[in-house]
Amino acid sequence: MHKLASKIAGWRAELLAAKIEEVSIRELEAHLLDHIDTLINSGVSPEEAFQRAAQHMGDPRMIAREFSVLQRRWVPAFRPARTVLLLLAALVVTLFLLIGAKFSHGKLTLLLAVHVLVTTLAYLTVFATGAIAACALVIGIRRGLREPERQSLGRLIFRLTLTSSIALPIGIMLGMFWAAYNLGRAWAWAPVETGAAFALFSTLLLLLVQLLRVDHQRQCVLATLGAVSLAIGWFGANAVESTAPIAWLCGAFGLAQIVTLRTRPPERC
Repeated sequence: MHKLASKIAGWRAELLAAKIEEVSIRELEAHLLDHIDTLINSGVSPEEAFQRAAQHMGDPRMIAREFSVLQRRWVPAFRPARTVLLLLAALVVTLFLLIGAKFSHGKLTLLLAVHVLVTTLAYLTVFATGAIAACALVIGIRRGLREPERQSLGRLIFRLTLTSSIALPIGIMLGMFWAAYNLGRAWAWAPVETGAAFALFSTLLLLLVQLLRVDHQRQCVLATLGAVSLAIGWFGANAVESTAPIAWLCGAFGLAQIVTLRTRPPERC
């Protein structure tokens, strides 16, 4: 194991020489160690495991070049994520205009307008996160994601998840205030409320696994499942009167998210 530690130290030195930031090196090393552990557990010798894991990560000079490009961008370098973000921006602008028009014509009170605006913004962000995660999974299956791409996507998904994790609880609480004042109850587990509860669960779970640095592939699976659960809890809840099918369907996807956390992903992503 001493030889393995020496090889890892040499690999770190190459990354430092390539002028990659220390924070990024720590993240890269964590992925390298995870890959090495997976290979060793499958019966590969430590020296061979290091060679294969380092080869999978890529040449340090290539990694440095990719980081120099990707770290200057807020969005990932491949087209699907940019397309999703542009669509999200267009929907948010449309949402502001529609809510603003209804409020100005007296069709919505200020409390209800803010509730609808904030909640819908959170939902759209969850959908965008799931769409980007699904694209990452497809690209990962087709050709595998390079480490700089993986980290760039991880930062983007974290920002989107943090946004929805803040906006959604605020939107739900505003809705509870409005319902308590206008309907005489703050929460009744109606289909829409049940869907919102499961959406909040999925969003906070995704934020937690990112803070705990769960591997990238399982984060993407969780984000995709969360977006599907929200689609059921939002669109499905407006199409049915009974809470039961919404609760069962959203619960099934919630269970699938928990199972995903307990499942070891394949090496390639």
